[in-house]
Amino acid sequence: FFVHGEHFRGLRAHQVRLQGGDASSDSYCYP
Repeated sequence: FFVHGEHFRGLRAHQVRLQGGDASSDSYCYP
């Protein structure tokens, strides 16, 4: 399990979007 800058930031941003409860934001993360 590697927690590098980009990966950690990506997961962090993804978690924040999920917490927001905005499905459209989640979809934007995965085109």
